[in-house]
Amino acid sequence: MHCKRIIRKIEKRSFGLPSKTDRVEIQFHLSYCKSCRNYEKTSAVLDKMLQAMYSVARPMEFTTSEKNELIHKLNDSRNI
Repeated sequence: MHCKRIIRKIEKRSFGLPSKTDRVEIQFHLSYCKSCRNYEKTSAVLDKMLQAMYSVARPMEFTTSEKNELIHKLNDSRNI
């Protein structure tokens, strides 16, 4: 499985519960791909930092349109 696809699944997972199939695919891929394991760790750290930053100002809750916009921006940045 390609890393880009797994990275998208990792990011989607941070917005909600992934399907059982996604969880299995992520775990299998991470079992042999060090780059994606590193990405997952970095992403988790960034998520915690953002939550800490925004928890002071407001709870970490996004509207559907905010989530879609963020996902769109993440996808665009990967195509650079």
